[in-house]
Amino acid sequence: MLGIRHILYALNLGRETLYARGTVSGLTVVVATIGILGAACSARSHSSAPSPTVATRVTGPTARLASSAKAFAGTSHVHTYYLRIRADGHGTAEWPVGFHCGAPETPPGQACDKVVPTTMTMPDGTAGNVDEIIDGGHAQLRLTSVTPATAIGVVEGSTDASALPDGPVTLTITTDDLLVITTPGSSVYGRSPLCGPRAEAMSPDEKKTKGVNCGA
Repeated sequence: MLGIRHILYALNLGRETLYARGTVSGLTVVVATIGILGAACSARSHSSAPSPTVATRVTGPTARLASSAKAFAGTSHVHTYYLRIRADGHGTAEWPVGFHCGAPETPPGQACDKVVPTTMTMPDGTAGNVDEIIDGGHAQLRLTSVTPATAIGVVEGSTDASALPDGPVTLTITTDDLLVITTPGSSVYGRSPLCGPRAEAMSPDEKKTKGVNCGA
């Protein structure tokens, strides 16, 4: 009786891989077809070329405003009163209002600062429990026209009109990188100039000489 011989071979034909195993006595052939995509072997799908990408260029007043607003982009502050302006001329103001949410002395409907207990790493490497304060004062800013040193804009959605009221606002940058804010009537943001990055980076002596007060 002849010994059994196993023959394993693979033929790659396009996307078809055929495996066959035969024996001499009692010829047995097993054929498996793997990787055939589609119902017909002869059918092939042709991928179409990708559609060309059409570049869009923004022109007109919107483009000019975005270009000019870059001079006002960045973070300015005095003490804990912050104003952050993006390069597109939109920004946000944030400040504490002095009323804690849920405190008995906080009037109903009053904007309030939220106190959130959290954990932070202390200078000695240990973990300590602290209170994180989320400012209750905030407003949206949108610049509408910009010159090299002055911008006109609109404040919207203010939660505390005594600090920064809704309505027209004028921003002016000084040579020392101080941002002067002018609003209708009296406001906290209008009392003292806000320090930009260059003003913030001044040495204590230089700030004292120039009368720059960025606060904490």
